[in-house]
Amino acid sequence: MQPLYNVLVKLTVVTIFFILFYYYVPLKQFRMLDIKRKVIQESELVIDSISNQSSEPPIYIWCIMLKIDDYDSLLLRKLEGFSNSILQHTKHHISLNILTDAKSRSFVQEILKRKTIRNKFYEVSFHDVANASAKISFITNVMQEHFSSRPGTYYSDSLFYLSLGLYKIAPEYHSKVILLDVDMIFQNDIEKLYRYFDDFGNETLFALAPELSPVYHHILWKYLQVNENTTFGAPLPDGFPGVNSGVVLMHLDRIRQSKQYAYYISKPYVTEITKKYIFQGHLGDQDFYTLLAAENPHIVYQLPCNWNRQLCQWWKNHGYANIFDKFSRCDGPVYVYHGNCNTPIPVN
Repeated sequence: MQPLYNVLVKLTVVTIFFILFYYYVPLKQFRMLDIKRKVIQESELVIDSISNQSSEPPIYIWCIMLKIDDYDSLLLRKLEGFSNSILQHTKHHISLNILTDAKSRSFVQEILKRKTIRNKFYEVSFHDVANASAKISFITNVMQEHFSSRPGTYYSDSLFYLSLGLYKIAPEYHSKVILLDVDMIFQNDIEKLYRYFDDFGNETLFALAPELSPVYHHILWKYLQVNENTTFGAPLPDGFPGVNSGVVLMHLDRIRQSKQYAYYISKPYVTEITKKYIFQGHLGDQDFYTLLAAENPHIVYQLPCNWNRQLCQWWKNHGYANIFDKFSRCDGPVYVYHGNCNTPIPVN
């Protein structure tokens, strides 16, 4: 009887084990799915397409696509070239995050599904711009007074301050991100750009490339009159021409935890630095980054100009032809062309 008893005990234990296994594992999977769903809902994030899961974390890139009315939109054509150039030059997983409105989203989705996009993003996520704007209204209200020429102008729109509050918009698991204008064509692997995070100092929050026009030489004219020896507003290599926000690396984990950054975007600080430099800008977040970098170079790492080779010639044709080439100089190979002010990008 004892052997039979032992066999029955073992069978009972095995049966209980299998019952618990089949009950617990699906429940655990359901809970994990529920957690992911909550994260998605809380961030107003909608996954449009995703490839097979991988242990390799993706590079999170963000861009803005708004006010698109039809498929002939120039912005959509730019997105197509932008997407192809990134995917052509990298094997790394790319998570594309798009701040958009409902109408524009439908156009963007169709473009990204076309066969003309030769490869596919690892993940595409859409974020509602109205919700995002509401989350950062406290920042927009501070910045608009100093960094847009007047209410109702192009750069007075809240979308031009979204980057400053991206730490409030992006999901918590987006620890480091790259914000990009879509009027760009990559000539090199975006993973190499991402590696500049490794060069950040202990307090660095952002990385931007230099502005390649005399726009800040122009904006700072009053300050330059009484500060003749300053290098602010002067071209490289000896001066600081400001920065361009077409490419921005953001260490969101640090920004979220930084009491100093919370002060930098406050009304007292912004009022103080704009008064110091007699500064009335018109380029939105880029103006803020420029002043922040001038005052706190340890906060803003300067990328090589090759990663944001701006092509706009506007200032050359509006009073600065004699000095424009000094500002626009960028030696070496081009890694990212930036066709700002609708400038055509060279075709290889």
